Amino acid sequence: MTAVAAVSRPAARSADPAFRLGVVRVAIYAMWLLVVVPDPLAYLADLAPGAPVGVFRWLPDALVTSAGLGALKVALVVVLVVCLVGAPGYRVWAVVASALLTVQQALLREYTFVNHEELALLVCTWVLVLFPAADGCSWPRRAGGSPGSHALALEVLTAFFVLPYTLIAAHRLAYAAPDVFTGESLPYWLASLNSLDRDGWGVGVWALGHPALVDGLKVGFFVTTVFELLAPLCLVSRSFTLVWVAVVAGFHVVNEFTLNLFFWQNAVLALLLVGWSRGARFRR
Repeated sequence: MTAVAAVSRPAARSADPAFRLGVVRVAIYAMWLLVVVPDPLAYLADLAPGAPVGVFRWLPDALVTSAGLGALKVALVVVLVVCLVGAPGYRVWAVVASALLTVQQALLREYTFVNHEELALLVCTWVLVLFPAADGCSWPRRAGGSPGSHALALEVLTAFFVLPYTLIAAHRLAYAAPDVFTGESLPYWLASLNSLDRDGWGVGVWALGHPALVDGLKVGFFVTTVFELLAPLCLVSRSFTLVWVAVVAGFHVVNEFTLNLFFWQNAVLALLLVGWSRGARFRR
């Protein structure tokens, strides 16, 4: 009886919405630390800025100095650690963290180039502000909140994560199909994005010398687009969820080797938020 109880405890914890939401919270802030800590944010002070737009017109010039950017990074790291452990006053700290992350990400795009690598992670961070995400996996340990609110938070996080996949796929099918799948778009990307190959894989250029492999990548691109379009089914179907996670995570891994683009945060969120958390919810 004791052995059975010991085995059942981990399963019971994974089925607890507060615990699952806590794990997701820890993972999201841990990923931000992996993004923020090694980033030489203070170096932006040495670049010539563009014309400030939006709220950046209200920011003090002192912020965009080596000292100002260094202080922003230190403050951001401290707040991220506080949110990761789920310290008391979490909701206030979560608002501060989300605001500072928005400033940091906007600064990077103002001074370097615009991409969307961290945007899914940023959206999920703002969603965490709206819910009691520190009721599980927190220090000091505490319990509280409604199980319904924890489950709702996971549903909303999943919806906000999968919806962009659907919108991007719909736009691709409406405005670029069928040429984007059958034409020279993919070979062009394999060649042009080779300049981003910092790891020396060389797979994209190598694939261009094997037409059958390029055709296979085109088929895979179309299949992935279909799964992206159907992403909202992850909210209602466990079977589809498992297949979707495998396809999308595989898509991100293949992109790393062929196009030198690896949205690793999205891959982790797909495995953790959509795969593990949703799978635990369906098993209840």
